[in-house]
Amino acid sequence: MKKQIVLWITVLLMLCFLPLHTSEASTTDPSAKECIENPEKPGCNDGEEDQGSSSPLNQSAQEDSPSLAWNIVKLVLALAFIIVLIYGLLKFVNKRNQMFSNVRAMQNLGGISLGQHKSMQLVRIGDRYYVVGVGDNVELLTEIEDEKTIQELSHSSEGEAYNPGARLASLISKNKKQASQESDSSIQFQQLFQSELKSLKQKREKVIEKQQQKKEDSDE
Repeated sequence: MKKQIVLWITVLLMLCFLPLHTSEASTTDPSAKECIENPEKPGCNDGEEDQGSSSPLNQSAQEDSPSLAWNIVKLVLALAFIIVLIYGLLKFVNKRNQMFSNVRAMQNLGGISLGQHKSMQLVRIGDRYYVVGVGDNVELLTEIEDEKTIQELSHSSEGEAYNPGARLASLISKNKKQASQESDSSIQFQQLFQSELKSLKQKREKVIEKQQQKKEDSDE
């Protein structure tokens, strides 16, 4: 709809700048019979008069050619002005739409397809970013809490070369790496905890053995 309006405006402006010329009515020369019957009839003059009468026409044609060239120059300038005006209008509309889009409470930043009727979407709600899975139902997969990642997402969503699929793939890989690191650290903590428990148990057994030995020595 917007493109059609711009097209109609362009056509109307071009029509307004088109030069208008009025053509004189062409007169047909009388026949030889008419000139013989009525020598005073217009158009029955001799060759010299024809040459004399044609010279003002030639002069008029020569005067019209610079005017035609100037009209063409004006038409080109008007067309260039219209193109610049349309370009500025489209840039303004796009910038305004983007500004309204950025201040919305909810925004879908894109996603990637995971199969038939299944996808993973990156959604912004306020200042928070969520990764949700969309299929038979909508399920929250994770919330992005890393400040650096949030800044990258906010800057990337404003750019023209934003690729949500690549961003989601990067986030999934990063979350898997973090989960793997957390799992490794959890395993290491469990191993350390078990080792400490075992050491405490051994120390307790040694203390009990010493107490029993002291008791036996005192009984003797």
